[in-house]
Amino acid sequence: MIMCGKSRILQRYLMLGLLLLPLFAWSHSKLVSTEPEDGAVLSAPPETVTLHFSKPIEPRFHQAELQQGTAWVALASEAGPRALVIKMQDAGTMHEYRIRWSVMARDGHRQQGMLRFSIQ
Repeated sequence: MIMCGKSRILQRYLMLGLLLLPLFAWSHSKLVSTEPEDGAVLSAPPETVTLHFSKPIEPRFHQAELQQGTAWVALASEAGPRALVIKMQDAGTMHEYRIRWSVMARDGHRQQGMLRFSIQ
């Protein structure tokens, strides 16, 4: 009988955890859109690249880098409540741009990715 009681308690904690799991999963910020879009072909280099997120991101914990040959060069960027704005003034003119970025959501989860676009 004691095992049965412990099993019920364990079962209740597992059920509670399963019920709360979606709340934590839904709280993560996700990349919603980018300007320009990933894979876009533009007629001229953009002055800024903007990443839009579904939830707020931390304004102090973000990074953006541009690939130049085999090296990655830091780009200036600013984080707003739900957007990361990357300044392209120091990027120079290239045919293909590859930008890797990382942000931290307010829930503490880090998110990173890469954006590519080219100039025609």
